[in-house]
Amino acid sequence: MKTKYYNSFVIPLKQITPTHHLAAGGKAKNLALLLNKGFPVPDGFCVTTYAYEEFLNSIPLINDAFIRLEAIPPDNIEGIKSEASIIRSLLTASSIPASVEKSILLSLNTLSEEGFYAVRSSATTEDLDGASFAGQQDTYLNVNGKADILKCIKNCWLSLFNDRAVFYRTHKKIDHKKALMAVVVQKMVNAGLAGVIFTANPISGNRNQIVIEYTEGLGEALVSGRVTPQRTIVSKNNLSIIESSNSNESQSTVKLLKKLSILAKK
Repeated sequence: MKTKYYNSFVIPLKQITPTHHLAAGGKAKNLALLLNKGFPVPDGFCVTTYAYEEFLNSIPLINDAFIRLEAIPPDNIEGIKSEASIIRSLLTASSIPASVEKSILLSLNTLSEEGFYAVRSSATTEDLDGASFAGQQDTYLNVNGKADILKCIKNCWLSLFNDRAVFYRTHKKIDHKKALMAVVVQKMVNAGLAGVIFTANPISGNRNQIVIEYTEGLGEALVSGRVTPQRTIVSKNNLSIIESSNSNESQSTVKLLKKLSILAKK
């Protein structure tokens, strides 16, 4: 059943369900799933693909650009780069429609506009069965103020047409116009540690092991590959640490890793 938010430009994270994938994208859908299972997900909302489509519909020449891009042969690298650049220029020169901006600002006010936010891309093409766009679209951290939040939302839309994303969609034969972008806006967390939890060992495939990779501070450096994370393997059976890359880990961090492992077992 469609909720009252289904066709709107903004959906609160807690209102998103798996049926909203085309409206909210992969990241927002998965964050909502974690939130509704009791995980401590920072409060926020999703600027839906309807808002993105409203933005595109306000740009007169965009459809012609999409048609030209689809017609370029996959091996014409310079041609693809040139047309992708034209699309980015068209988007850059266009303003967010007033109706979309109003919806975003109203939702922002419900969170209290003061403080810092994370503005995160949430594309409908993320983590498909035959393709993964992880890390290809933009995320902005420690964003402060209405104007900068709106700017970062627009930049997330633009990142759908960075060269890497366009080449990948071309290679995978994914229609560029059907690739839609939602954007997650969340309260920033002042993280001491940040990382990724695998509910099965991604190397061995062992489903009785939880693997946690983490680094100090925010996780952006980790997911972008700029740092080598600490790595801990935890047994699902008794939460004992099987292996750790840091033998001198503090007791407080060990306690935190075990607490995260309990959540991962959900």
